[in-house]
Amino acid sequence: MVYLGDSENDAPMFAHFPKSFGMNTVGEDLSAYPTWQTNGPGGAGFVEVARRLLNSM
Repeated sequence: MVYLGDSENDAPMFAHFPKSFGMNTVGEDLSAYPTWQTNGPGGAGFVEVARRLLNSM
């Protein structure tokens, strides 16, 4: 299971899930950070994660 987030209010979920992806717009001053960060913002970042996950199957 993975978590994807794109803003500072996602920090608690980044802390909870061992595998998390943050879009490049999440910010720099978080209480917890995602495991990976995308190159693209918002929807483009979500597509980037989806493609990576599908290509890994």
